[in-house]
Amino acid sequence: MGEILEEVLAAQRDGRKADQLISKYLPFIKKQISGLQGMRLEYDDMLSLAMLTFYGCVRQYKEEKGNFLSFCSVCIRNRLVDESRKQNRHAGQIIPLSGDGEEGQPCGAERDASVAAYHMAQEQSELSQEIGLFSDQLRLAGIDFEDLPRVCPKQTRSRRLCLALAGAVLETPRMRSEFRKNRKIPQAELAARFSVSPKTLEKHRKYIVALVILMDGEYPYIQSFLPSAREVI
Repeated sequence: MGEILEEVLAAQRDGRKADQLISKYLPFIKKQISGLQGMRLEYDDMLSLAMLTFYGCVRQYKEEKGNFLSFCSVCIRNRLVDESRKQNRHAGQIIPLSGDGEEGQPCGAERDASVAAYHMAQEQSELSQEIGLFSDQLRLAGIDFEDLPRVCPKQTRSRRLCLALAGAVLETPRMRSEFRKNRKIPQAELAARFSVSPKTLEKHRKYIVALVILMDGEYPYIQSFLPSAREVI
């Protein structure tokens, strides 16, 4: 159990320790804000919201959610983006007092295009952040994100088999617990259960491990860009 996990568990039992944890990780919280651009929020409001989100993460965190700081990073950024989008929607619903509008002000189509471009930029930013988190988890298992296209099976049948093997790891509490500790899959056991040759399983090991990490984590944007994830992740 790492130091941060011990601190989080202690903070869940003691409100004062939760406050101390927020103070200790305030630089981390501020860092999550610094990378966001074009937000319709004042810095102080963003910081307050980020601190509240961090506190919420402390209260609801469970070990199966993975690395605590990675979990917090995604939650904070998603919360800020959601709040900014709410502000944008609210601003778009305000009816101007002057019917003709002021000279030099953007028309409705220009404003809609600007908002759409902003949303697209935010989604790209969030996707990039998720890829970074996913890459970090892969690296712990000795896999480079850039290797995934190379290790992905060419045949749909093989990809479906790998998905079933990854699912078996996650659905078996013992396997899932062991995987989270050492980032390894029980190859011999899986080979016997699915009547797969050990050689075939070793061939697809990296891909299966990547699937387990992806399915066990919170990567909504990565998964949304893979609509056929059930078959061809």
